[in-house]
Amino acid sequence: MQSTLVSARVPVARKEAAQSALQQLGLSTTELINSAFDYLIENRSLPTEAKPVPRTSEGFNSLLAECTLAVPWPEEDVDYRDTVRKGKQERYESLA
Repeated sequence: MQSTLVSARVPVARKEAAQSALQQLGLSTTELINSAFDYLIENRSLPTEAKPVPRTSEGFNSLLAECTLAVPWPEEDVDYRDTVRKGKQERYESLA
């Protein structure tokens, strides 16, 4: 099979981090690039792009669960903004 050279500009820190990860996996940069091209050809998208939510009730419910926050209303004088703020903080911290 005939091959070609591919070049790209990336930040030095990103390249070094990727090289370290590839080394831990026992892979080469060439294998990474070929794998990325294969993924693009097969899926017609990048791995970081959001996948479309299926148009089913399960898909809608899943999307709703990810986008909403349950706000309890035990008493009238409860500040819902504080509840929302805490919920957002919990979700943010769970990503760390």
